[in-house]
Amino acid sequence: NPIKRLVYAQRALLLLEEYRAKLNHVEDRQLRHSIQRVIDIFQSNLFQALIGTITSLSPEPHDLEAE
Repeated sequence: NPIKRLVYAQRALLLLEEYRAKLNHVEDRQLRHSIQRVIDIFQSNLFQALIGTITSLSPEPHDLEAE
């Protein structure tokens, strides 16, 4: 189910963001940066997946004409 996968992906993203926010020590700087890069990529992929899911769930224009 694509919607369920999106929900799981959003939850994983939230957990990553929460973890990154807890990294407050100077020695965590590189880890924070790396996690932020993963978050950025993940958000981009998540957004693209969401757009794809919405598009695939939307009726085709020719389907609307038949109504």
